[in-house]
Amino acid sequence: MTTDRERFLTRRRARLRQEIGDAGLRLRLEGRVGEALLEELDYARFPPVHEGDFPAYGAVLLGPTAPPPEGVGAVVHQAAPGSEQVLRLMADGRQAFFLRRAGRSALMVLPTPHDREGELVRLRAYFGTGRFAAVHRIPGGVVRVFGRSALAVWDGGHWWQKPYAGSYARAVLRAVPGASPEAAAAILEFCVHTMSPSPAGATLVWAMEQALVDELCAACRRPIPTISLEDWANHAPLRQLLAQTDGAAVLSPAGELMDIGVFLQASAEAFAAIPMEPERGTRHASARRFSFDHGAALVFVVSQDGPVTVYYRGTVVASIRSRPEDEGHGDGDDTARRRGPP
Repeated sequence: MTTDRERFLTRRRARLRQEIGDAGLRLRLEGRVGEALLEELDYARFPPVHEGDFPAYGAVLLGPTAPPPEGVGAVVHQAAPGSEQVLRLMADGRQAFFLRRAGRSALMVLPTPHDREGELVRLRAYFGTGRFAAVHRIPGGVVRVFGRSALAVWDGGHWWQKPYAGSYARAVLRAVPGASPEAAAAILEFCVHTMSPSPAGATLVWAMEQALVDELCAACRRPIPTISLEDWANHAPLRQLLAQTDGAAVLSPAGELMDIGVFLQASAEAFAAIPMEPERGTRHASARRFSFDHGAALVFVVSQDGPVTVYYRGTVVASIRSRPEDEGHGDGDDTARRRGPP
């Protein structure tokens, strides 16, 4: 017999399904896996409150052909009959995650914290992009859904959506086929999944020729370690550095950090061709004008509120769509918006 609580949850999840559809989010909610994802998202948005505290939460859903969690050092505690609610209360979304796989529930405890976006994206890569989904609630109430083709974010008032860094990389490499695929992927992973979720903006200039590195760093080369973005371990300290630094960071053709705090100069022609866009601000105008003048540079701008834009030769070659309900749904992947100077 269906209880009042079960009927209430059914209605609330139906409203959530409609909300996701209205927002144009690319989340697959069909079938058993889709229903399970909807259940976890509903739980994350309305977690049980204890003594006025809204807890963090994390859930991972795996397809039947995904590799075993033990491959990343996880310890899996299978649910005993009736223990699912206790396991949910233990799933802090940091090292412990409520695990759903093949109709069974468990608690997956990872050896290291995975509460940052980049760490969960790397976990997704291990399990397989088509065999992994996750729901993650941070203490402030933001809920992230790691779907198959995009990452959706609920900030408490609106839905946001962005593609994974791989979509950006494809757009960049189409526009600049001579760019290093490895360096492009590493830089975009940093911008999209490490820098973007932080509350700080940044500008990165990827100089694809050594002559441009020498030009930009000649005036004030700072004594900083030369670290490569192709090493994931370097992403966190670089995020910490750029969050406290004005100006642009300069990257070598191989994606190594060469200098920070560089202020970008632009020609009169660039100023004439590219006016200020009020909705984007001075950081974007400076980056776009610089790319207009320097054909050997790709300029990555991470806005303080999260969106990432990539400029090449004065054009936008990759850009996030911030809030779907404000901009219309379009036809899916819009990471390759291209436009020339007006």
